Amino acid sequence: MITTNPFFGRYFRYVLAILSLGVLIPSYLWPVNAALGVASIVTALAVTVGLDALIYFYVRSKAESLTSEKIEAMIPVMKVQGETSGYLVTTENYITFVSVFKRCTFQFKWEELHNYELSGQQLELSIVQTHQKRHDTFYVASPEKTRELLVERQVASVVSMP
Repeated sequence: MITTNPFFGRYFRYVLAILSLGVLIPSYLWPVNAALGVASIVTALAVTVGLDALIYFYVRSKAESLTSEKIEAMIPVMKVQGETSGYLVTTENYITFVSVFKRCTFQFKWEELHNYELSGQQLELSIVQTHQKRHDTFYVASPEKTRELLVERQVASVVSMP
């Protein structure tokens, strides 16, 4: 199945869980046993909202332990290299990519972030350190929120695409 949206798996899980566990199964189970129908609806909610909330709080605690600072913003992203999903977490001094299931390999100070390019859902960050220059590319779930965050931090934009 080919898709252009990198967050297709999340949306597909939502639709599948709501249709099967939230609508189809309860409609068959309700006449037989109402408790099983309600349990199926609760399971659908747990698979959609509960799983995302659990992952969100896990990533939040992981980011706080890495930076020892208060989290300002968390944006769902997918790193292009390796197709790793996670969150782009910002604090007062750091911008960090926190993966859900892998270790953190992207943590830089805001001063090291040289510029960015945001076109559609694709975000490319250029980081300049003492002796090296690094480019990392992400797919962001919320381009508007990402642009606002980077403009607020006064990071230079290479190309400003709507």
